[in-house]
Amino acid sequence: GKVGRDEGGRCSLKRRGLDDDDAVAIASFLSRTAPQPQCQDATAAAAATIEITATAVTAAAVHGLDLSDNGIGERGMAVLAAALRGLGGNRSLRAISVAGNPGAGTTAAHALAGCAAANFLRTAGAGEALRSVSDRGLGDAGAAEVAAYIQAEPATSCALTALGMQHNGIGPAGCEALALALGTLPALDELAMYSNAVGAAGARALAREIGAGVAMRTLRVLDLGGNGIGDEGCQAIAAAVFMHRSLVELHLDHNGIGAKGAAALEAAMAGTEAAAAEARIGAAGLSFDAGGSDSSSVPGIRRLWLHGNDAIPEDVLARIHAIAGRNAAAAGRDNERVPTEEIAALEAWEAGAAAASSAEAAVATAETWGGRRSGAFGDRVAACAAAAYRYRCPTHAMSTRGTAVIAAIVAHDKTVEPAGGAAAWNVAAPGIALRVLSLGVGTKFMPPPVAVAAAAAGASRWEAAVHDSHAEVLARRALLRLLYREIQEIAQQEATTSFATVAVGIGDLTTSAVPNTAVIPTATAAATAAIAVVAAPAVAAAAVSWTLLQTAGLGKGFELRAGVSLHLYVSTAPCGAASVVAGSRSGGSDSDGGGGGDVARVQHGQIGRGGGGGGCGGGGGGIEVVALKDSGSDIDDVQMEDLARGVESAHAAAIARVGVGAVLPAMCKGTASQGEDAPAPGCVWASTGPGGLTAAVGTPGSSLTCSDKIARWQVLGLQGALLSHFVPTPLGFDTITVGRKFDAARCRLATCCRSLGFGSLRPEAGSAGCPMSSPLSGRLPLPLPSQILLPRHARALGTSVRAECKTGAGDAISARARADAGDGDESLSWARGDAIACRHDGRTGGAISGGGLAPAVSRAALFELFEQTRVALGNRPDIMPLLPELSRGGVGGYGVRREGHPVVGSSGYEATKAAATNYQTRREVLLRGAVA
Repeated sequence: GKVGRDEGGRCSLKRRGLDDDDAVAIASFLSRTAPQPQCQDATAAAAATIEITATAVTAAAVHGLDLSDNGIGERGMAVLAAALRGLGGNRSLRAISVAGNPGAGTTAAHALAGCAAANFLRTAGAGEALRSVSDRGLGDAGAAEVAAYIQAEPATSCALTALGMQHNGIGPAGCEALALALGTLPALDELAMYSNAVGAAGARALAREIGAGVAMRTLRVLDLGGNGIGDEGCQAIAAAVFMHRSLVELHLDHNGIGAKGAAALEAAMAGTEAAAAEARIGAAGLSFDAGGSDSSSVPGIRRLWLHGNDAIPEDVLARIHAIAGRNAAAAGRDNERVPTEEIAALEAWEAGAAAASSAEAAVATAETWGGRRSGAFGDRVAACAAAAYRYRCPTHAMSTRGTAVIAAIVAHDKTVEPAGGAAAWNVAAPGIALRVLSLGVGTKFMPPPVAVAAAAAGASRWEAAVHDSHAEVLARRALLRLLYREIQEIAQQEATTSFATVAVGIGDLTTSAVPNTAVIPTATAAATAAIAVVAAPAVAAAAVSWTLLQTAGLGKGFELRAGVSLHLYVSTAPCGAASVVAGSRSGGSDSDGGGGGDVARVQHGQIGRGGGGGGCGGGGGGIEVVALKDSGSDIDDVQMEDLARGVESAHAAAIARVGVGAVLPAMCKGTASQGEDAPAPGCVWASTGPGGLTAAVGTPGSSLTCSDKIARWQVLGLQGALLSHFVPTPLGFDTITVGRKFDAARCRLATCCRSLGFGSLRPEAGSAGCPMSSPLSGRLPLPLPSQILLPRHARALGTSVRAECKTGAGDAISARARADAGDGDESLSWARGDAIACRHDGRTGGAISGGGLAPAVSRAALFELFEQTRVALGNRPDIMPLLPELSRGGVGGYGVRREGHPVVGSSGYEATKAAATNYQTRREVLLRGAVA
C-alpha cells in the first residue's frame, strides 16, 4: 500500500511486517547512503527503502517516522539510533514511534528516542517546557543522548532557556548525565522533569549544579514532582534553594518527603527571606537579581508545590506556604495583557472562514443529513469551530500528540439570512451567519491538593490561577472577556446628549419575573424618571464591527442582540453525566421495557441535588429521570425549520419520571480511588456529606464536571454573577453540538433536562433546607417568592466534522492512557477580537513557564475587566444605573450598605459576586434543589 505522509514531512510504515533487516535499509536511507542490506530478505528491505524514497524523496524531508507494530528488535533499534547519532548523523528526523515492536523498551530503543529528541532540540531555539521532549520514552539511555548533544553542540544548545523532559522514565543515571550537561547552559530558565524516577541520587546531582557557581543560576522554575526523591533529595534541593537569586517556583509534590526534608526546605526558605529583608534595608550589602522574565528583584520561592507528601507535618507545611505567600506578595503580580486584532483583519478572516467552513460542512451534511435535518446545522457549527481552531491555534493544531479537546461558542445571526423557514438557519446564504465568539482548548484542571494549597496562600494567589482548564470552561471564560470588551466599546461611543452621573444603588432595584423565571434587576419608576431627566435614550450607531450585545433599554443594561443565538461545540462529550459509560450505575442505554423505545437513564436527575440519600440539607427522595428516544429518530433530529421551535415541549414530552428513590450526588472532576465506583471517566461523586453539592460548589479542590457546569449555565446564565450586574438576563445555548462519544439522550439529560423542576419556597435561615455554606444563605436582601427555575433547553446535535488535526506519524504519545488523558498541560483560550490565543499551564493554573502574570481568563484578570467596565459605564446612566463604590467590611467580610445589603465596591472579587443579589437568589434556589 501507499505510505501515508502528512504536511509536516511525516510518513508511516506502521504494521508493514518490517524486521531488523528492513531497519538496516531504513537506517541507510536516513544516513543518506545507498542501501546495503545484509540479509536474505533483501527484497523486503529494498521495498521499504523505495517506499520511503517515493514518499519523501530525500531523508532531509522526513521529520516524523512511524514504525510501530512491526517486528523490529534491539539490533534494528541500535542501527537506527546509529544513523541519527552525533555530528555526522541524520538531523531531520525529530520524532519516531517504535511501540509494538519486540525491541521497544530496550536500551537501544531508548537511545533511538534520545537521538530523535536531540534533533528536535537542535531546531527548538529557546525551547518551551510544555512543548519539548516529554513523553518520548527516553529512559536513562535517551537522557544520555540528549545530554551528549547539549555538551557537544553549544552553538545550538546554549540557546535553550526551557527544557521539558517529564514522563520519560529517567532514573538516577540519566539524571546525572543531564545535570552535568545542564550546568553548561548559560540561560536556562525552566526545567521540568516531573513524573520520572530520578530518586535522591538524581536530586543530589541536580542540586549540585543548581547551587554551584554560575551554573544554572538563571533558573526560575524547577519541577521535580513525582520522582521519589525523599528526605535526602529534598535536603539537597533545599541547600541549592538557599540564597538562590532566581528560583521562584519549585515543584516537589508526590516525592515521599517527610519531616526532615520539609524542615530543611523551611530553613532554606526562611534564611533566604531574612537575608533578602536585610539586603533591602542595606544591612547585609547583598545583591539579588531575579533574572529571567520575572523582573522583580525579590528573591525566594513564591510558588511551591508540596502536596502528596503526607508525612510532612501540617504546621511545617503551613509555615512553608506562608513564606512563599509573603514572597509572592512582596513581588506583586500583574494580569496578562492580550493585544487586539484590527477590525478589518478580523472581518476579512471571518468572511473567508465562513466560506471554507460552509464547504467543509456541506460534505459531512450531504453524507449524513441530506441538508434538511437539524444535524446539518450542527455540522456547520462544528466546521466553523474547526476553522477557528486551526487558524487561531495553528501550532497546537499541527503538533498534537495526544487527544485534544476543543470547545467553541458560536453565535448565529438570523438577521443576515433570507427570512423564513429553514433559510434562517442556512449558513450558506449570503452574509456571515455564524461567528466564533470564543475558543477553549484543554483537558486539565488543578488537582485538589494544588487548589487547596493555592487557596491557603491567600486570595491573590487563588484568584490569579485558572482552577479548571477544560475546554468548555475556557471557552466560556473567554466569552466573558468578549462581553466586557463589547460593553466598554458601547459605553465609549458618543451619545447624542451629555449625561450627568446618577447613582442608583442596588437597593433601588426591584424584581420581576421573566419567561424562564430568572429574576432580573429593573429600575424603579422614580429611578427611571431621574435618569430620563438628564439623559435621552438615543445613542449614536456603532462605528465598529458586528456585535453580540445591544443596550436593553433605558437604564436596563445590556442584552443579547435581537436575532442572535448562542451555540456550543465540543469535540468530545463533556465530562461527567454526558460521558457516562453505557451500562454503568449512573447511566446507559437499555430497553425501556414498557415504552418500546431506547432510554438514557440518570438516577441523580437533578444538578443541584446533594448526596447521602437526601437533598442538599434535608430529607426526601429524588426522582429518577429517563429520557426516552423514539425507535426511529431522536427528538432533536428535526427539520431545519423546526430547530428553534418547540424545544422545551419536545424535551418535556421525552422525559419520563419513573419513580422516587435515592438521589445520587452530582459529579466533580477527579480520579476515583482504587475500588471506588467512578460515575464517569475522570470523575468522582460530589460531596456526600451534609450540604451535598452546595458544599462542593466554591470549595477549593472541588471542581464540578463540565456537564454539571453547562447545566448550571443553562439555568443561571453563561455570564455568571459578575457580569449579571451589566447583563441581567441569563444567556444560554440553543444547541450543543458534540463530536466524539455523542449520545443525544444522555447529552440532553446532562446539560439541561436533569435540571427540570427545580424550585422551592424559601426556608428559614439556617434551617435544614437552607445550608449556610454560601455567604448569602439566609441573608438574601429580598424575600424569595415561590418559583420554579426552568433550564434553557438546548438541542443535542451530533456531527462527523472533526476539529482536531491528525497526530503526525511518530509524534503520538506511546502510552495509550497518557494519550487519552489529553494533549499535555498546555491550555489555550481565544475571544473574538484577540490578536493571539492566550496560553497557560492547565496543571498549575498559572502562566506557561511560571512567571507572575495571571492568565487572561483567571479570576484576577476578569475582575480587572469588571472594574474597568464599571468605570467606563460611570458616565452612561442612559445605559444602566451607576454601580456605587462603597466601603469594605460588613457581615462575613462582605461590603454592606446601611440597609445590610451586599454591594459592589472595592472589597474584592467575592464581595462583588455576592452583590449580584438576583443572580445569587437564583443560585440559592438551584443549589437547594427542592423538586417542585
